[in-house]
Amino acid sequence: MPEIKPEQAISLENVTYQYPKSTSRLSFPQWQVAQGERLFLYGPSGSG
Repeated sequence: MPEIKPEQAISLENVTYQYPKSTSRLSFPQWQVAQGERLFLYGPSGSG
């Protein structure tokens, strides 16, 4: 199977997520993933 190559970038602005009753949150005031870049998010066990 041929590799699928992205044709566009992904841009995020003012994205925030926080679980109810949690003090931790995920926040992206301004962030971009360019064509061909890879993304990896990680956190403590059970965080998502």
